[in-house]
Amino acid sequence: MTRFLYRFCLLLAFLLLLPSIAHPQELHSKTRGFVIIDDIKVNGNKALSSGTIKSQLTVSQNRWYNIIHKKERLTDRVIEYQKSLVDSLYHVNGFLDASSEIKINSADKENHVQVEVNVVEGPRTFLKSVNFRGGVEDLNDKTADIVRNLRTGSPYNHMLVSEIAYRIRSLYTKNGYAYCRVRPVAEFSDDATEVSITINIEAGDLTTFGEINIEGLDFTEPEVVRREIQFKKGDIYNEESMYESHRFLYNSGLFNYVSMNPVYYPEKQEPPDINISLKERKPNYLNLRTGAGQDRQRDLTLNASAEYGNRNMFGTGRKIGLGVISSFQVITRQANFKNQFIFSYTEPWIFFTRMPLEIKLTYEPNTLSATQDYQYDRYSAAFTLTRELSPETEFKFTEDFESINIHDLQGDQEEIFRAEQEIRLRRKFISSFRTDKRDNILMPTRGYFTQISFEYIGGIQGGDIDLVKLHFSWNRYQVFKKSNVFAGRLQLDWLKEFGETEIVPIEDRFFLGGASTIRGYRENQLGPKFESADSIQSLIGNPKGGKLAILGNFELRRSLFWRFGGSTFIDVGNLWEDPEEFKLEDFRVTAGLGLQFFTPIGPIRADYGIRVIRAGDESGGAYHFSILYIF
Repeated sequence: MTRFLYRFCLLLAFLLLLPSIAHPQELHSKTRGFVIIDDIKVNGNKALSSGTIKSQLTVSQNRWYNIIHKKERLTDRVIEYQKSLVDSLYHVNGFLDASSEIKINSADKENHVQVEVNVVEGPRTFLKSVNFRGGVEDLNDKTADIVRNLRTGSPYNHMLVSEIAYRIRSLYTKNGYAYCRVRPVAEFSDDATEVSITINIEAGDLTTFGEINIEGLDFTEPEVVRREIQFKKGDIYNEESMYESHRFLYNSGLFNYVSMNPVYYPEKQEPPDINISLKERKPNYLNLRTGAGQDRQRDLTLNASAEYGNRNMFGTGRKIGLGVISSFQVITRQANFKNQFIFSYTEPWIFFTRMPLEIKLTYEPNTLSATQDYQYDRYSAAFTLTRELSPETEFKFTEDFESINIHDLQGDQEEIFRAEQEIRLRRKFISSFRTDKRDNILMPTRGYFTQISFEYIGGIQGGDIDLVKLHFSWNRYQVFKKSNVFAGRLQLDWLKEFGETEIVPIEDRFFLGGASTIRGYRENQLGPKFESADSIQSLIGNPKGGKLAILGNFELRRSLFWRFGGSTFIDVGNLWEDPEEFKLEDFRVTAGLGLQFFTPIGPIRADYGIRVIRAGDESGGAYHFSILYIF
């Protein structure tokens, strides 16, 4: 009996261990947790490079430059996902029967592994021919343009074929064929090395929009909703108009939720009815906010604000608000440098057009100059019209009336500041163009951002000063080698006085240096300084500002570990007191490193820049601490 129990226990232990013997990798991966990948090796690949395959994986090997070992979580689910990524890569490149296997091999060190990707490619299928049948003659040319994206002789990509079918259907639904069906059919050769694609288009009947039903309104007049809708009953059916209407309703700021659902009648192919469901935001609001901010002439700032208002006056969509904003400088010097008291009113439609008019009255008492030792009071009234050309592009036109009262000047203060006391009234016309095609506003990785503005101050508008100002900036973002982002910015600022104006006030001039412009220099410390020849002793060495500023920033950004990222940068630029003084040899160049901590409101960054080309400036560098990327 004892011998039987002994043998039974041995047999039971063997059976329990059998799964781990037969499948040691799978069991190990379930309990592996976080490990360090020393190497990822790809075997069996001929058509696609190892680098291409590795770039598809969501796990990556630890590199020598990682300050802290990069750990990856490897479980059965994660490994299976890596396999699906490799298989999908091959399938969209014509290898329809390709398969892969992911193995995890133990390394010499504890918690270190090697990943092995074994690929069986199989035959590759190429596109022999492609054509379409059916449809509407008027849309054949546009359909042919879409189909040309399927190039004969290229590897067969079933995902691209599906995308082409979707684009053809979108073309038809934009032109009134709500019941259009698009069905691609693939015919393979006997050896599966070639495939012919036929796209069958069943257009159906031309349809219009049916009834438009709106529900969920308690505070808002129905006409306010209807003016945002880009179609009406009887118009040719167009899904693009529905998408635009959906966006306009959200952008009105009146609704938390917008649903726009067509009701189809496929058997009779009658005009689809459109059901619009809305959830309104409460008209009255009180906003209290605190947070870090950016200021071009200062390092990291903190802002506290309070605003009370009504976003939907009498159900008309008009907005009114009262607010106060306090701004504090926390780096270099600690001060409450600005307080703003703001009254705003917005008329969302002008001249029966979606062109919001915003009226803003602002009072700023005892504001500290960013560059000089005095304070000023500012009163302004701004009237701004905004015209959207597309979701990414807009024009703005602003007429601004501004009064500035400089005070707290010392008795022997320099003549230029005394003259500024007489420049109280400014009247500005500002036109600006902006296009934003970044993939993310806070942490962009692709796309570009362009901004151009022109200011006409005084002149026929009157006022105490006559100036013209031009600003141009262009930012570009591009990903390469999977996780690296190259970001570049070019910026130009220029101003010119005219008429009887001889002195350009300090507050209207440009300044460079600091966390948001050229790192390696303290805030506003790059460019002309007051000298003994044109200033009293107390102002010698203070920044003077300029009328021409040229700036270039180039950064290489990448994530490091957890919520941290790193960057290397080169900043180029300078400031000239007068545009006629511009010289290429005056350009300064700085370079440095940055560390970012990513938060929901954007990266908090610390940078150190060192002066590389100084053009006579002192050697050295500077630390900077700020929020958000420099651009």
